[in-house]
Amino acid sequence: MFPFFLKKTRFKALFTGLVPVLLTGLTISTALIFTGCPPVDPGTQTGGENIAITLVDPDALSIDIIPSPVREASQVTFTVTGDYHDYQWFLDSEKLNETSASLILNKNVLGTDPHHITVTAFDAGGTPYSGAVLFQFN
Repeated sequence: MFPFFLKKTRFKALFTGLVPVLLTGLTISTALIFTGCPPVDPGTQTGGENIAITLVDPDALSIDIIPSPVREASQVTFTVTGDYHDYQWFLDSEKLNETSASLILNKNVLGTDPHHITVTAFDAGGTPYSGAVLFQFN
């Protein structure tokens, strides 16, 4: 089941474009790029530091998301900043039970394959905002 703001074709295009890159075995060291969002430096994602997710209008999410490597960590915490509520987290398009502003994922559960995290939250007026990260443990 795909979240309402991700069309199946956009999700498929995201991973289709990444397959040739991932198969080469190269380490991706590019920053995450979201339309209207500041980039995240993947070099800072070591030792289980938080990955901050900036939420935007769901239609503004870029499909050109580069994987963020999580180096030397057994877990990673994703955190939404801002005044939101009713958080809905998705791992590879599957809805998770977590409903807080943070999500913790463990390497021993997920392995080293790339995974797509998406979160939707609502502001005080009930308007949905979304953010996404493609990450993998090294």
